[in-house]
Amino acid sequence: TMGQQESRVLDPKVLAKLRDTTPLTKKQVETLRERFRGEADERGTVDLEGFRRLCFASTSLSDVQVERFFNVFDTDRNGRVDMQEFLSGVIVCVKGSLEDKIKIIFDIYDTDFDGNITRDEVTDLCKATALSVWKMQHRQNGGDDSKTDASTSTSSSASSSSSSSSSS
Repeated sequence: TMGQQESRVLDPKVLAKLRDTTPLTKKQVETLRERFRGEADERGTVDLEGFRRLCFASTSLSDVQVERFFNVFDTDRNGRVDMQEFLSGVIVCVKGSLEDKIKIIFDIYDTDFDGNITRDEVTDLCKATALSVWKMQHRQNGGDDSKTDASTSTSSSASSSSSSSSSS
């Protein structure tokens, strides 16, 4: 596991390099720091909900998608993102090389960080992406998707349990 973690984009060696060679201006870094401090708890970290408010409050990303980004940013796997993890993740996402961005996308799909992407990992993210796109279109057309969350998750659970039982 250790070797696999070291190959990830947001590993400690890469984080140190980014910190020393950040392509962001001092003002941009300070703005990010201020926003982070506004969400951070007394330990100087954010949990998944704080991360969602910090990064994705105005987007239509699904819970699954936000959680996948959170897990990629949470490089020490403690269930929290600290300032260094946050800034480094943002820098890679915004100013990183194409190769670094591809590695992040790979890590978003590779939910167990085993270095492989399974069919189930791709399927889960595709379903979440499709739901996000549908919600965004529904909102743009004036719809209220608060009622559709429960029905969508219920129908999706029902269809997955019926497909599970039919395959048994």
